[in-house]
Amino acid sequence: MTEAEAKPVKFIANLEQKKTIGLRLHWLAYIALLALFVWINFIQQGGSFNLWLVQTIPVLLPLPGMLLKQHRAFSWFCFILLFYFTISVVNVGMPAEMVKGHDYAELSLSIVLFFTSMLCSRWIQYWNYWSQVQAPAHTS
Repeated sequence: MTEAEAKPVKFIANLEQKKTIGLRLHWLAYIALLALFVWINFIQQGGSFNLWLVQTIPVLLPLPGMLLKQHRAFSWFCFILLFYFTISVVNVGMPAEMVKGHDYAELSLSIVLFFTSMLCSRWIQYWNYWSQVQAPAHTS
């Protein structure tokens, strides 16, 4: 596809504000999820260091890219979150006497993180595009 045939990228109003709010909400939920894993494994009885490692290492894998605001890291984080979502749905779907409060918290946080990561990925991608498009206009 040539440049002339390329589909124009839609401009998003208030993109910087959306990106800022989305990133703040993402990091708040991210820290809350890590704190939940600490609480489940170290404060409550029955937790273990090995389980904590299994829970936290996948969440920490895309962290360097997310700190650099690379949209692909946020996209990969969405795929990782699908495992947490699946486990949480299974846990919440068990009989009532087996469901714990942190199962609902993990489900809620995984949903919030999925949507904020997905939106941040898109908004960062658009932000990078529009920054490159407008940069030549300001230099000439």
